[in-house]
Amino acid sequence: GNVEVVKYADVRIKINVEGEKPENVDFFWKTEGGSWNKERLSLRTESGELKEQGRTAVEKIEPDFSYQFKEVKRNFDYYAEAKGVESERYKVTVVDKPRVVGLKLTFFYPRYTQLKTQVVDQNDGNITAIAGTKVEIEAKANKELEQGEIVFSDSTRQKTKIKGNLSIGEIVVKKNDSYFIELWDKNGNKSQDPIE
Repeated sequence: GNVEVVKYADVRIKINVEGEKPENVDFFWKTEGGSWNKERLSLRTESGELKEQGRTAVEKIEPDFSYQFKEVKRNFDYYAEAKGVESERYKVTVVDKPRVVGLKLTFFYPRYTQLKTQVVDQNDGNITAIAGTKVEIEAKANKELEQGEIVFSDSTRQKTKIKGNLSIGEIVVKKNDSYFIELWDKNGNKSQDPIE
């Protein structure tokens, strides 16, 4: 059916045929703006055993036919045809995982220092400050966000506020530490390879 997948994921299309099973199914797919590709798929006949409450039942563990796409990068449409009968046409939509594309740090120094608030907007997440300094971390993502967290080296987590594609959090500098930012988009996809 229609589905969204994360970019570079492997996608397996499973095809089951109702009624009499043909020996082959023609599988068609095309990327946006491309022409239709065709692959002839052969019928699988594998089955496996499922043990349930002391009884043994035979359950099909593989679909009748399948096709595997490796590291999908672009949207595509697909359908199958057997003995002149076409399935519905379906779409696989490829989405990016959320990632940080910009970072801004605002330093609010303790009063006794008489230092003015400083904004560092150079995509550098390194924080060097006097103990007691409050730092606002604003991470700009490549897409709309659902949730964000600042994760510290001791595995403690602090939720951030979300405003569209911005994740905004505050920390107070107490000691030498490291952190990274985790983001989740509206589909529950989590950022990968966090920057520390």
